[in-house]
Amino acid sequence: MGIANRMQAPELLAPAGSLAAVGCALSAGADAVYVGCRGWSRDGERVALTPGEIREAVALCREKGAGLHAALNTIPGDAEVPEFLGTVTKLEGYGVSAVILSDPGVISLVRRELPSFRITASVGVSTLNPPEARFYRDMGADAIVLPTALTPG
Repeated sequence: MGIANRMQAPELLAPAGSLAAVGCALSAGADAVYVGCRGWSRDGERVALTPGEIREAVALCREKGAGLHAALNTIPGDAEVPEFLGTVTKLEGYGVSAVILSDPGVISLVRRELPSFRITASVGVSTLNPPEARFYRDMGADAIVLPTALTPG
């Protein structure tokens, strides 16, 4: 089977920094929306949603047949790991489609603790070639957000 037969269509994943922005992204035709999770987003608290707001965003996305991805793309310190995993577990329970993570160790940890939860490697991992993509797949990532500098061909 050739690679073209194994590839899935890309997902249009739009950013949103508020519940209103989630609604706008869905109205514009996004297949899925991603939001930062307050306390764990590298984009800062100003544009991150609380777990309660993420639960509301999941409901909005479900109404439109779209998915919601939550970015937890900071690296927890050793003492923060239980709280981090608790947050990820809560998000899975809310129906979040995937978590976006930016560290191989964190990806591996979440995969081990929540084996069926979809994990996306963040654009922050800067995957530029197939060997790097395979590395993140082997760590447990199901998908990768590619950098905008990467072009086909």
